Amino acid sequence: MNNSTHLEKLKLPSSFCFAPYTNLDLDQDGTWLPCFRSELAQGSWKEYDITETFNSSNIQKVRTDLWKGKWPKNCEQCQAREQEGIKSTRQEYNEHLLELADNLDFVEDIKKAPQYSGIENIHTLEIRPHNLCNLACGHCDPHSSSRWVKIKSNETKDQDFTKHLIDNPEYLKKFYTKAGNLKTVHFTGGEPLIYASSHKEWLNGIQNKHNIELRYHSNLNHNQLSTYQHEWDKFKHVKFFASIDTSQRYYEFFRFGSKWDRVDYNIDYLLKQKHEVVGTITVNFFTMLDLVGLVKYLVAKNLQIHVAFVDAPGSLNIAYMSNEQKNKAIEQIAQAKLEINYKEEWKEQRGHIALDKITEFIKGTWEVDKEKTRGDLTWRSDKQHPKQLAKLDYLDKTYQKHGFKSSWTAL
Repeated sequence: MNNSTHLEKLKLPSSFCFAPYTNLDLDQDGTWLPCFRSELAQGSWKEYDITETFNSSNIQKVRTDLWKGKWPKNCEQCQAREQEGIKSTRQEYNEHLLELADNLDFVEDIKKAPQYSGIENIHTLEIRPHNLCNLACGHCDPHSSSRWVKIKSNETKDQDFTKHLIDNPEYLKKFYTKAGNLKTVHFTGGEPLIYASSHKEWLNGIQNKHNIELRYHSNLNHNQLSTYQHEWDKFKHVKFFASIDTSQRYYEFFRFGSKWDRVDYNIDYLLKQKHEVVGTITVNFFTMLDLVGLVKYLVAKNLQIHVAFVDAPGSLNIAYMSNEQKNKAIEQIAQAKLEINYKEEWKEQRGHIALDKITEFIKGTWEVDKEKTRGDLTWRSDKQHPKQLAKLDYLDKTYQKHGFKSSWTAL
């Protein structure tokens, strides 16, 4: 049953999205959003109790607009994808929620007052507690990495990252007492696992652990994993999205400060502990330099392949490659598909779906936020986008300046 059929059966508008009602995305800077694709703050969870601001006027407007079939500014990325026939985060989240929820009784309350929801309706929580991080990855920035704050200190001296650095589990103490239907808690970063003492406090604050799947997006470039095993054993399930965006050949360049052998060791450790590990590729220019090598590694480790994308206006967006580079990338995808040979049929299917998403992304075209991209449309040119070339040159100079002597090879 597809998305529209599910919504129709529940007598919900075809434009409906569950995320503003059942999801919270808590950002490093203290703002909160209905999902990770959102960019417009709905409130501040590091200043005000989230249980008191979950029905702010901002989020009420988002819910009301979607209910009426209007795309609010907050949801433009999903709108763009759907207009081009590409599956959006809205559609993916709707499917996920319908599989996750024990019952849908709360839908009747939504239909009576579409602008409101309650903490008791929250099923999924994604939290970036801080921007504290040991790496300065090519697609990242000071907002999400304290190491980038240090590297770019001269460029960012007028910006305030005070809230990003706050690491206080007490902020969600009241929330957990009210979120009785919470099913997943997803920590990302910064790097959520590098400070064991504070992260254990975050875990201790979560109630009903036996009903909750604990999730992480982690760079796995540290030696803290074994210290958490006692806490992890209390949860229903623990799932890791290991951030491996490039093959070994480019990994230590793209993820500045990392060691390939360390992440490889940590993946083996988690698998021995019987935790679920997914190979997460945030698809970017460097991914497409050696996609075949990356897929070979993930298959050899028997890790499910999962993809996300560096979106425009991110300079490493694969939409900004030249036409020739895009054609070579599509050829690589075809070669990479030949490497997908899992024992489990479902992993094989998902691997092909993931790589097909990259093809769709390369071939698709949509108008991105003009204000942020200064009028750029998705790039269709015989030349690589000037912003991408400038970014690559910047990374080369910056990383070498900070002690990393390496280089990359263009497609």
